[in-house]
Amino acid sequence: MIENERPEAGLSPGQEKALLCLLQAGSIREASKQAEISEAQIYRYLNEPAFKQAYKTARRESLEVAIRRIEAITSLAVDTLREVIEDKENTAGQRAGASKTVLDLAFKIQDNDILDRIEKLEGTLLNEHRV
Repeated sequence: MIENERPEAGLSPGQEKALLCLLQAGSIREASKQAEISEAQIYRYLNEPAFKQAYKTARRESLEVAIRRIEAITSLAVDTLREVIEDKENTAGQRAGASKTVLDLAFKIQDNDILDRIEKLEGTLLNEHRV
């Protein structure tokens, strides 16, 4: 990413600090304490278009990083569920709970596949009506 595309490009040092604290804190109050500025100042920053866009972009990028980290450990989670299901020393309730988790996820995947197919069909129908 080039310098002008960075979300914090054009922000003051105080805004950059506030942005970082907002991303790390659980609330605006906590972020204001970390940044050593008032809550009111953070709210003023959040009303500025450049800061608002930088914050939105930084949050999206943070979420994308978190999603990639979750994706990286998904196979480990599936392996763990499998181990719980296959371990006869676990109670029936533990094995049933792990099995339910796997089935719930399988159904969600199937639901997403169906939704994708519906969206493609809708797109096709819309394109046909436009012609």
